[in-house]
Amino acid sequence: MAKQEDRPLPTARPRPGDAPTVFDRGSALSPAQQIAYHLQRSQADRGQSHRHRYVLGSLYLRQNQPDAALTALDDLESSYPLLTEYIWLKRSQALLQLGRLEEAKTLQDNILNRFPKTAVAAVVTHDRRDFDALVQRYPSHPLAKKYLKQSALEKPELLVALATYFPDDEGIVPYLDRLANLRLQPEQWWAVADGYFDNFAYSKAIDAYSKATPNSLTAYRLARAYHRAGRIPAAISAYRSVVARYPQSPEAPRALLRLTTLVPPQEALALTDQIVDRYPDTAPEALLTKFYLQRDGLKTNPQATFNTLIQKYPQSDSAAQLWLESARNQARSGQLQTAIGTVRQLQLQNQTSEWAAEASFWAAKWSEKLGDQPGAKAFYRHVLRHHPQSYYAWRSATALGLPIGSLTGVRQITYPLEPIGVRSPLPTGSPVLQELYLLGEDQDAQELWQFTIRGKRVLNVREIFTDGVMRVLARDYLRGIRQLDSLEWIDVSPQEAAQIPELLRHPSRSQFLYPLAYQEIIQPRSVAQNFPPALVFGLIRQESRFEKNIRSSADALGLMQIIPETASWIGEKLNRRSYDLKNPQDNVEFGTWYLNYTHSRYQDNSMLAVASYNAGPGAVADWVKNGTGDPDEFVERIPYAETRDYVKQVFANYWNYLRIYSPAVQAQIANLTNQ
Repeated sequence: MAKQEDRPLPTARPRPGDAPTVFDRGSALSPAQQIAYHLQRSQADRGQSHRHRYVLGSLYLRQNQPDAALTALDDLESSYPLLTEYIWLKRSQALLQLGRLEEAKTLQDNILNRFPKTAVAAVVTHDRRDFDALVQRYPSHPLAKKYLKQSALEKPELLVALATYFPDDEGIVPYLDRLANLRLQPEQWWAVADGYFDNFAYSKAIDAYSKATPNSLTAYRLARAYHRAGRIPAAISAYRSVVARYPQSPEAPRALLRLTTLVPPQEALALTDQIVDRYPDTAPEALLTKFYLQRDGLKTNPQATFNTLIQKYPQSDSAAQLWLESARNQARSGQLQTAIGTVRQLQLQNQTSEWAAEASFWAAKWSEKLGDQPGAKAFYRHVLRHHPQSYYAWRSATALGLPIGSLTGVRQITYPLEPIGVRSPLPTGSPVLQELYLLGEDQDAQELWQFTIRGKRVLNVREIFTDGVMRVLARDYLRGIRQLDSLEWIDVSPQEAAQIPELLRHPSRSQFLYPLAYQEIIQPRSVAQNFPPALVFGLIRQESRFEKNIRSSADALGLMQIIPETASWIGEKLNRRSYDLKNPQDNVEFGTWYLNYTHSRYQDNSMLAVASYNAGPGAVADWVKNGTGDPDEFVERIPYAETRDYVKQVFANYWNYLRIYSPAVQAQIANLTNQ
């Protein structure tokens, strides 16, 4: 297939490196335990009691205990003015639950009079069932989307609002189609175009971007839409237009690099020289492209380009990639010591590059072949220290003796995954948003963020990070993880690029890149099939990014991307005639059963089982006819590039879930890296 247990009341576990948080809400607890926890803390912790009282009131409200909520929230705004509008909102909702309608209305009136343009006012308007006012006054609030969709077909102005604020809705395309013949403003066409593009309707996006606000982003997106629609001559022209009209934009050198893949090699070669001359920040990528054009396209000697790249830009990822390739070629020809020396050069110049992680790991393997065990251990520790999130960090940790499973088997691993209860402040957002987020009031926080940010066509890097976090909290995992991941490769101005290293080190980034989504389902199903939950989390993250309704081009469905024909076969084995692959419970049950099947077919060899999950048992059976040999070398020899990358990604995910959520693994990593 391309396919609650009771606990003692804890203090939430901080992750190593976490900055101090405003408040620890005990997020690993059940609702009843959380109430007991915050009740205890509100009485004992006078310095933070207003925060505990607020969370108590919110919890009581969600548990349909309005009297208790009112007691917790009584006069709280006097000591907690920052959240006055939310305190009033919770009190009004508790009064509504009790049927005290006049008191609730008075409090709602106070909110609308004092906080008329806030997200809370939108919630009050919704609570009053004044849906016309909701869509007219607060169209960017998530609560408005349902009513915008209900009314938009009769009211064109609401169609425009829907396109402006919710172009990422999965069912947006039919609504956008109705705007095609309307007279829209360029900014509105931009929103329509983004909606089409993000839903893969590239031909329609082309027309909309042609009418959108003219700038470097819409011009580049127009070129990409032509490119993805297969209209290559138009794409070439559009990419050239980006460079001609917006030569100083971040999109200009990217457009030139795209052009090198569409024009003849000799013309592409000239484009790489243009990039080197005009765009020094992108010059390393251009030189790398030039190297491969000379070697593979023009069949000429690229040595001069190689020398220029490693001499002028030795700290670039592009130079690191060529150093790794050079070291591999040296090792293949038996020059292991020379290859190790090349890797040391790479480490000296760029020890943080992802290519340095791979190179250092293989330098350790080559050192072992030469009998240099101390040298090998030094390389393995280097990977762990400088590339802790990488697949090669896991392989290095295994080689150093960390008991975390291996490519040939992870089923014996039993480390539990513990949620992290400590949060660090977001890189941007209002004081109210920050407070709600740190309290763990996730629904209110993500609604406030969306109310604030929706309709903004271009986000800065701090907003991208925060949007990623908020989307994960809203279970929009696919876009949320992509937003956080995009900080590694996004094209931005030099001023914004300078902020990205700090964001990549943000203490909360890892836990939102690797969320414990659907833990209540994945944990027990993993245990039932004798898998470490980290493996199943890792596989689901790679398959679907935890999107329960996602469908692949091969018709694979749901969290674990199960093909219907395979599901039918599994259903027979499980004696299950009724199931729904879009139901996470059914999907994970079937997916973990199938993962157990692939493991049993290959004697619990997890490397082969995971490869089989992606490529199918028949393909893997062909690959292992002559044995597997060294597992690390076998992975590199997998003939399907997709499956080769898939195996690495799944096990990198597995490793990251262990290192982020297992205190025992964290302690062992610290012990290894400090030696």
